[in-house]
Amino acid sequence: MSAKRPKRARQQTTRAKDSALQALENDVDTELSPLRVRRRSNDSDKVRKRKRDSSSTASSVTIVCIDSEDEQNSTAKEGVRNTEEHDEELEDEDDDEPGASSRSTIFLSFVASAILTETAIDPPILISFSIFVYSKKEFKKSNKNRRATASGILKLDNSLSEYKFCRAVYKKVRKLASVVASEDNTRILFTIARSVPNPIELDDESTTFEHMMETASGMTKPAVTLAVVLDDGNETSSSDEKDAEKTTKNRKKSKVPSEKDIDPANASINLKIQLLRNKYICNAADGSDHCYVNENGKHIPLGHSHFRTWAAAMEDGTCTDEAPPNHHLFDENAPSQSSLLQRRIAAQANARAPATPVINNHFTIPDALLNFLPRTDQDRLPPLTLAPASASTPALAPAPTPVSASIPASVPASAISDTLLPPGTNCGMKISVTEFCRIHQLDDSILHKLTNEGYKTTATFRYVSLKDLETINFLSGEIAELREAVREWAVPV
Repeated sequence: MSAKRPKRARQQTTRAKDSALQALENDVDTELSPLRVRRRSNDSDKVRKRKRDSSSTASSVTIVCIDSEDEQNSTAKEGVRNTEEHDEELEDEDDDEPGASSRSTIFLSFVASAILTETAIDPPILISFSIFVYSKKEFKKSNKNRRATASGILKLDNSLSEYKFCRAVYKKVRKLASVVASEDNTRILFTIARSVPNPIELDDESTTFEHMMETASGMTKPAVTLAVVLDDGNETSSSDEKDAEKTTKNRKKSKVPSEKDIDPANASINLKIQLLRNKYICNAADGSDHCYVNENGKHIPLGHSHFRTWAAAMEDGTCTDEAPPNHHLFDENAPSQSSLLQRRIAAQANARAPATPVINNHFTIPDALLNFLPRTDQDRLPPLTLAPASASTPALAPAPTPVSASIPASVPASAISDTLLPPGTNCGMKISVTEFCRIHQLDDSILHKLTNEGYKTTATFRYVSLKDLETINFLSGEIAELREAVREWAVPV
């Protein structure tokens, strides 16, 4: 037998062996992370024989899937310990046996051989993801009424982690919808045909993501539908927002206007109206809180239209607060007018009332009819005659003339005129169309239609016909309101 190696040489060999084993352990930890390696060594004699012969045949190994990182480390360390035990057995052999580096190379060779020959790693599966981007408000609707802001297709393999998967989805959404999607403002929900019909949200727990990947990977044609829900703050201007803005603009203001909302030109008129109200308070028992007593001592009830007309005339300088303007509203001989609603109700009632039928009881019996039957001269009746109506006999009233249903009797003659200005009247005080609509409380739609057609003052009303109003899309109710306001504003000839 050959002499044993010197102690110094053995120490150098041991240090080289330790370095090689440490490198081997690092390689196992990094390169063999998805696998568990179990080594079953043959008995010591077979190992020594294979080592001396420098055989390329590797020891038999068994490779299984690793369940956790702890099992991976324990398996790798177990293989290292087995190698150390076999190396210690070989230290006392002859000098011509392989060194520590040779033994490490042999161990790496049989591990690589096992990986190449005995391990079957499944290739990654490509999954097709159909992405639909919704706003938070739109996603609350039913599936039939829900409309996506953007949509697209994204293909990813099942080997991606949840973090990389979400990053890929956010990048695709940013490209499709032109919005910045992130974890803070985005929700991702998935559905899988016939497997996951109801949407499930991807949360912080990895089990949901793993369930999605495993379910999709088991399909013949892997496909997943993703619903990406964005917060309202990150949306671009959508059709819903435009409709909301349009509705807000067209909505009539119902709040009480503040001082800054009142036109400075109207502020002076409002002050004059308040002045007139405070001055012409009436305590008489005529049913009106405000009255103007004319020169004849007659009380003329004052309403809001009276105060508006009076204040507008004071603004133009045509009258003072002591005497009202020359307007038919302040004419004591003008018949009291009922409200527009009352006049319309009366007109409709008269139109629906049927005419009373008239029956005339005038009979004329000819003699031939009386002599139809043969009679004797004694039995023959004298001819029937009707005595004329005397003073004591009340005469029949003449038949009343039925009122036409198309034109009620209570409707004034101006209602059948084709011009906006009633017949027999002249234009009242010249004011702006805006002031006219404000005084008579006409809707903003009437004001907009008049101003859009170029009507600036009330002096042009004498040239306006009803056909002109229909041409500029005036509604029937708007025409009636405007005609009533013009009738109150006009002055009798």
